[in-house]
Amino acid sequence: VWIQLPPGAAPGSANSFLAFALVPAMAAHVDIDLTALPPVCPELLSRLELMQDIWTTWNPLLERVRIRSTPGLPEGPMRAGGAAFFSGGIDALFSTLACRDQLDQLVLVNGFDFDMSAQEFAQARTRVARQADHIGLPLVSIETNWIEFTRHHRIARLTTYGSALAGFGHALSPERMTIGSSSSYARLSPMGSHPLLDPLWSSAATRIYHHGCVARRDEKLEVVARHPELIADIWVCHRDPVRNCGECPKCLRLRLAMALMDREHIAFPAATGDAVAAWCRVARYRSERIFFTDFIEMAMLRGKMDAARKLSRAAQGIRLLTLARKADAVLLGGAITRWRQRGEESTDLMPWGRGAVPEA
Repeated sequence: VWIQLPPGAAPGSANSFLAFALVPAMAAHVDIDLTALPPVCPELLSRLELMQDIWTTWNPLLERVRIRSTPGLPEGPMRAGGAAFFSGGIDALFSTLACRDQLDQLVLVNGFDFDMSAQEFAQARTRVARQADHIGLPLVSIETNWIEFTRHHRIARLTTYGSALAGFGHALSPERMTIGSSSSYARLSPMGSHPLLDPLWSSAATRIYHHGCVARRDEKLEVVARHPELIADIWVCHRDPVRNCGECPKCLRLRLAMALMDREHIAFPAATGDAVAAWCRVARYRSERIFFTDFIEMAMLRGKMDAARKLSRAAQGIRLLTLARKADAVLLGGAITRWRQRGEESTDLMPWGRGAVPEA
């Protein structure tokens, strides 16, 4: 794993390496030897047992590992001020707007969601820089091969992304590092970035904060939508690192949310057809079905009862399909599922311990 940092940034400890290594080591069932590197913060080391408690409870495919490191004194603060990871999506925008007074810079990473070419990254950076300018904060860039590393070792991004962000944070070493939450407290599930895990990655030099669980997705959108100059450059896409494709599950999810708020035309001016039906076609994916409750509540709160009924019918269909799969597992040992998935191969080690499960 390599990281290209902004000028002037120089990690003074092995905290970054430990953050990158822990989950892959637990997946590979190998110990971590840091004795050839600078010391790890003793405060961080003291929390590793608890982090491994959490991970092995969530995912029986992960095993505890031993960590050997060089003894050292606690670190002092490396740099004053605060930073937040920023890709231009809803979670990042909400947390940045909410924590604006505590931030001195925003951080964009290439090689984390996508491995972008130099041209693609320049385009993405231009888009994100426009948002940063509107917010009034400087934007710094990091480049890494993290996504290549996780694909090579067949570990899902959902499992590793929180510890990777912690590693980038320790490499930059601001006094405060903010990670935007993907879920509200009402919708938490095991995943790599989590309000239980992220603060545990803090060191004496850098405190890591998981922000945004207090708000539902529609509440975050309400805050962001007060800034139309930011909405025009919102990016959430699974497929295109530069612009929203308008067809992938994340794009369709955002489009539906904007449609329920009567703001679809701002974020997706060229969209056609029913936003509810478009998202329901991809709602069978594991990453999407968890949003049914929020969308139904969102539609009802806004008096869009037709949309609420469509969403409720689609959710009922998903529940029936889930029951059929469970019956297949219990009565037929999963024979039907294996037959349907024949020839498919996944590179995921999912955090809830079900093994390799394809996204679709």
